[in-house]
Amino acid sequence: MFENKRLVEDREDLTEAYILEKLKGFSNILQLEYLEKLNKRDTLLPGIKVLVCKKISEIYEGRNLYSIAATSLKQAIGYVVLAKEKKELLLKLGTLWIKAGELLSSTDAFNEALKMESSSEVRNLQKHIRSIYLNEASNLEKIGKMAKATAIYERMLKFPQEGENINEVKVKLANLYKKLGRVAESLNLMSTIKK
Repeated sequence: MFENKRLVEDREDLTEAYILEKLKGFSNILQLEYLEKLNKRDTLLPGIKVLVCKKISEIYEGRNLYSIAATSLKQAIGYVVLAKEKKELLLKLGTLWIKAGELLSSTDAFNEALKMESSSEVRNLQKHIRSIYLNEASNLEKIGKMAKATAIYERMLKFPQEGENINEVKVKLANLYKKLGRVAESLNLMSTIKK
């Protein structure tokens, strides 16, 4: 379709600014084609490779193709040098995996981020990760995807949590069980809530 149009130059001195400026003139489809072609080049500097993979991920996320977006972001993480940036990308990756319904992969990404955190900050990061899960489960509930929200809450019960947090998750999960017709499970879970 675009064979006559030369999207990717043979330039070796590609910069982030140049790529971002070039993307402005393209539609999403052309942006994706341009970025995919760049991504196939072995000669790109790591910083440029990160930018390209992140942009590809953003485009796929915008199209609700979360699994593909996560895969591209995972590739970007392999080229990141700074620990802070890597941790931020791992948190984003975990969120994309949740949206894709890949809860095991999300847990892996979040665990990687936790390993990078200092021992004094682990608790804060765990709270942040819990809030990501709660937010995504809440969003799924709002659009009527009760089974997927249930899976997230069930996954959250396996996390180390404080009393209030675990009770909040149990109440939400019990209510979802009730909505899904799993009354016995709902009653069993409600009986375990500590007051």
